[in-house]
Amino acid sequence: MTDITKSVTLLLENPETSYEKLLKYIPGPDFPTGGSIIGLQGCNQLYKIGQGSIVIRGKTHFEHSQKSSK
Repeated sequence: MTDITKSVTLLLENPETSYEKLLKYIPGPDFPTGGSIIGLQGCNQLYKIGQGSIVIRGKTHFEHSQKSSK
């Protein structure tokens, strides 16, 4: 079961579930491109009041290629 499925099931079984308990199932969004969340305060606000901001740091990778000599 995925994190989202577990949390939806939890909410269906107990609609009064606290956001603190939901944070155990879904600590924050994940970024498949490799971004990192800086601090979880924004995630807490999103769950608690439905609004918040998340600071994200991108990851980069540089590849150097050699010019072909023709």
